[in-house]
Amino acid sequence: MDLAMALLAAAVGYLCGSISFARVIARVVAPDTDIHNYESPIPGSSHTIRMLAINATTVAVQLGRKWGIAVGILDVLKVAIPALAFRLLVPEQPYHLAVSLFGLVGHNWPIYHRFRGGRGLSAIYGGFFATDWLGALVTTTLSMILGMAVFKNVILAYMGGVILMIPWIIIRWRSWPYIAYVVAVNAVFSIGLIPEAKGAAESRRMREQDGEDVGDPWADQTSPMGKMLTGWGQRVGLFKVPTDQEQVDGN
Repeated sequence: MDLAMALLAAAVGYLCGSISFARVIARVVAPDTDIHNYESPIPGSSHTIRMLAINATTVAVQLGRKWGIAVGILDVLKVAIPALAFRLLVPEQPYHLAVSLFGLVGHNWPIYHRFRGGRGLSAIYGGFFATDWLGALVTTTLSMILGMAVFKNVILAYMGGVILMIPWIIIRWRSWPYIAYVVAVNAVFSIGLIPEAKGAAESRRMREQDGEDVGDPWADQTSPMGKMLTGWGQRVGLFKVPTDQEQVDGN
């Protein structure tokens, strides 16, 4: 493997990943809306939680689902296209893995926007689709089935696909560069979620202090992503979040 080419691949991935389509779309369709500072209401609570990420979810919550979907697709493509280009142009070496990994890093910490970006799921699947399109489809589908239909937990549905990439790569590829790539992707993804985890923990603490019910055995609706996935799961009939009266009757 040529070091210069590997560095070029990493640089291309990072610079492409740093493009913030959430900001681009928001600037075009709603130039007067500041998507950087938004307090998302928490269902059944007097508190809100600040959205720290700037990504497809940010746009969907503030500007509408169709624009959030558009951002998500563009975020997938901004990593998938350069990764696929490297894979096709230099098929004998896995430079596309460097593009994919650093595309994720750029998405989460974009150099163009003071290192404040998204949380990486779209970028991860963009890179993984260029690496193994079948694996991307299988892990995503399995994650949604396990998370939403079996365990009824949106956190598992959200993160499960990324975790499932590890056994998929090990079984299907049995290649150390590929295994190192998917482990690094999980590490970067986990680090990117730390701000949200801290925010959710602080919100939970404040709600507990105010005597609010913080337990939700069906789905975590504290975060905007959790609310979106919960709403989607209810619409397609995967599960039903019980009302307060149903919870009382069940007890």
